[in-house]
Amino acid sequence: MNLWMALLSAAGGYLIGSISFARLVIRAFAPSREIRDIEVEVPDRDVSYRSDAVSATMVNLQLGPRYGCLTSLLDILKVAAPALAIRLWQPQMPYYLFFAAAGTLGHNWPLYYRFRGGRGMSTILGGMLVVDWLGILLTTSLSFAVGALLRSFYLANRLGILLMIPWLWFRHRDWPLVAYAVAVNVMNWIAVLPEAAEMLRLRREGALNDFLEARRLRVVTAEDDQTEERLSFYGMLESLVSRAGERQSDSADSSDSGP
Repeated sequence: MNLWMALLSAAGGYLIGSISFARLVIRAFAPSREIRDIEVEVPDRDVSYRSDAVSATMVNLQLGPRYGCLTSLLDILKVAAPALAIRLWQPQMPYYLFFAAAGTLGHNWPLYYRFRGGRGMSTILGGMLVVDWLGILLTTSLSFAVGALLRSFYLANRLGILLMIPWLWFRHRDWPLVAYAVAVNVMNWIAVLPEAAEMLRLRREGALNDFLEARRLRVVTAEDDQTEERLSFYGMLESLVSRAGERQSDSADSSDSGP
């Protein structure tokens, strides 16, 4: 392995990862919106949840799921596309792992925005798709199923990347892959410490379950501190399942009414 190539890959990953698509999407589609901390009112409680993350989640809560998904996709691609190109170019070398890990580092602590960024979930997903696409699809599906069952967005959002550590070891027995998985998990855990503190505060105030199980959330906006209602993670899953059931029912009805 060439040390300079490894350093160049890491530097490129950090600089590209520092591009904040959350900010760019808000500037493009809602230029009058102020980029501010997330503040979500807990239903039926006189408390709120706050986060300073500038991420796809922030865009989702401010502009809605369409723009949140767009932001997440762009964050995935900013790591996945270059990392895949590097892997295809140098398949025997771990340069793409240096790029992918540094991409998450830049996303969480971006050079261009005074080191205030996201939490790294989308960039980690982008890197994992290049490392082992089957593994991340399976572990993410499992984590979302568990998260939906327990009504926990935070468990659903992080269990999948944590499970990639044992998956990569048992499937590949490759230490660089495992080291990459450990590194991005540690970056994510450090980045979410403010959210963890907020969760503990809500738990002390007896509002955590109400927050996690809410189907709809009221988000405080920058315009005169008004609120806008958004579907929670659990509410979005419930809506998707309900729509899928309705389509299946409509399809069955159409078949029954056929000649």
